[in-house]
Amino acid sequence: MDRMVFTLPQPAWNQATTLADTLSQLASATTEQEAWSACGRLMYAVGNDHAGTYCPVILEVLPHLEQLLREDRPWPRFAALQTLIDWYASFSPEPGHEALVATGMSPTSLKQIVDASIAALRPDVQRIVEDGGIEKEAAIEFLDCLDA
Repeated sequence: MDRMVFTLPQPAWNQATTLADTLSQLASATTEQEAWSACGRLMYAVGNDHAGTYCPVILEVLPHLEQLLREDRPWPRFAALQTLIDWYASFSPEPGHEALVATGMSPTSLKQIVDASIAALRPDVQRIVEDGGIEKEAAIEFLDCLDA
């Protein structure tokens, strides 16, 4: 992956390369164990996995996961799907980051933006179901979450 720079607020415990390193690990997963490990690391690099929260930097991470869904690498796609399922179904913004404010704009709900961005991935995920690979069950679960 190219050098990634993240500008939106992220967890204070992250180092300068935490997110880039974590996304690289997720993209290079070759086993189920590596995929699950990368999921956990990514959720903690974007927010507080134990509290079920994410920081605004999630908006800069989502395009990377979208790209992984479009590539033909099963374990990275599996990891991306599992992460997206958690973020959509059970996570919310970190306290103090519930709304985004852009210059000259009204505050916008971070949760609504994240959920809409994840839901927009439906066509990519439907193709994964049709492909029938090892990540098919995760793709079905993702679609079930959207339809719940």
